[in-house]
Amino acid sequence: MYKVRETKTKAEQSETMAVSQLCSHFDGYRDNPKITKLRDKFKNIKQILKSHVYSDFSSLGTGKETEDSSLLQHLTDACLVVDALEPSVREELVKNFCDRELISYQQIFEGAELAKLDKTERRYAWVKRRLRTNEEIWKIFPSSWHVDVTSKIFE
Repeated sequence: MYKVRETKTKAEQSETMAVSQLCSHFDGYRDNPKITKLRDKFKNIKQILKSHVYSDFSSLGTGKETEDSSLLQHLTDACLVVDALEPSVREELVKNFCDRELISYQQIFEGAELAKLDKTERRYAWVKRRLRTNEEIWKIFPSSWHVDVTSKIFE
């Protein structure tokens, strides 16, 4: 069902963090072929985790979260795995999600008539309604990510 769930999210997070710390301890031994091989293997595992998390997040905002009540909890847990990966993974994940959210806005308001200044209230109302509709979705992201800040702007 969910790719990250197959491998116990919370354990995955703590193990990834522990191995990352261990790898940093061996930074001085980069010339050692065994260390290089282990680092490459760990890098590959992190890439696989990243792709699984992205795959799981791809269904967010499609309406599936209302059908599957466990999806939001699963994605909340998957954020722990993201935190254990590189900071760029978190940034890319949030950017991709926000970009997907804004596609609807672009499709609706891209035309010349709706893009006029006098339609600003309508656009503002749409964004506010969209944020309220997806309020539960925005809560899955850890507060340290500051993703929910955008929804608070419109309160």
